[in-house]
Amino acid sequence: MKNFVVEKGKKWQLGNVTIDLIFEVQLKLSKNEFKAVLPTADFESSEIKWLTPDYITNDGNILLNEQSFLIKSKGKNILIDTGTNIPGPFEDNLKAAGCNPEDIDYVLFTHLHYDHISRNTKMVENGKLVATFPNARYLVGKEQYNHWKEIYENPDSRGKEPISRDMIWPFLLHVKAIEEMGLLDIIDEDFTLHDEIRLYSTHGHSPGSFAIIIESNGDTAWIGGDIANHPIQMTQLDSSTSFDYDPIKAAVEREEVFSKLAGTDILYFGAHFAGEKGGFIKKVDKGYRIINA
Repeated sequence: MKNFVVEKGKKWQLGNVTIDLIFEVQLKLSKNEFKAVLPTADFESSEIKWLTPDYITNDGNILLNEQSFLIKSKGKNILIDTGTNIPGPFEDNLKAAGCNPEDIDYVLFTHLHYDHISRNTKMVENGKLVATFPNARYLVGKEQYNHWKEIYENPDSRGKEPISRDMIWPFLLHVKAIEEMGLLDIIDEDFTLHDEIRLYSTHGHSPGSFAIIIESNGDTAWIGGDIANHPIQMTQLDSSTSFDYDPIKAAVEREEVFSKLAGTDILYFGAHFAGEKGGFIKKVDKGYRIINA
């Protein structure tokens, strides 16, 4: 496998593109707590021993990260998702990667769940809501936008969406507010930022969601968003989250994506993966594994 690592668990180089992981916070959940996220997961299976200690601790706690990705490509700074806005090291980590919030040119979203958008805006001292990345264009998929706009505007439509009750305020504060500031661009699924960044549609987790594909000088990486929220879903492909919009489709898409990437030099990042964050996909007897890059 190719070696893309510049700084282990933090920075990778693909051709002319760099990818920095901007860490926000790590969550440590008991198996019982995580059952609310993955209700059908089998944490006692011998087939998931490979997840310890990077993704499941030695004492059985489940690790999940909140994090964003900074792509530097063709002179532009592109932030993938903005996280939950939990107080912590996010801005310091962004600066360590060479950017202030004002330096971000584009914010591109895998999807609009609250844990991917909640740093879009911030409240300043006078109580005014402002854009956290004031010089950026915020790029939102058309189907995602229309889906959440419908739920926001029509209470009768909320029953079909597992996390609708958790999304009304985030959509207002972090999507509609950005739109009213004139910073929001609605994009189609065939959107390309330029020849190094394009999208791959994945609809099971949330309608109109994307994986982000980065390509430069023959090197490729995928930022998979929530195709799999935790690597246990690479072994237990049918284990969908309680907030997947279409759990069956989400499971099918996991198989499609991981089979496509398995055995290649394509670097894969999961939006919430702990461990070394980026790795290569390997096919095994039971599903797939991610091998540290």
